[in-house]
Amino acid sequence: TPALRAAGAARQLIRHLQDERKRRSLDPAATVTRMVDTSAAGRGLIESHADEIKKVVLVREINFTPVVDGIQCEADGETYHLLLS
Repeated sequence: TPALRAAGAARQLIRHLQDERKRRSLDPAATVTRMVDTSAAGRGLIESHADEIKKVVLVREINFTPVVDGIQCEADGETYHLLLS
């Protein structure tokens, strides 16, 4: 169903963000700000799962803005450019 696909895509994004935290050796307890550059559909997915993403990844704020540096990942056919700060 569409709801299950969206939940799976949100879990994929969470995994990518956790991998990025680990790669950057960020303190596991530190909260971060997340910058996102994606399509309208990608933004809708993130907004509908924002509470879960914030809780699991310890994100205090999600900003939708162009991202120059950072990582690129895909989830459920959408491309996301992500930056943790």
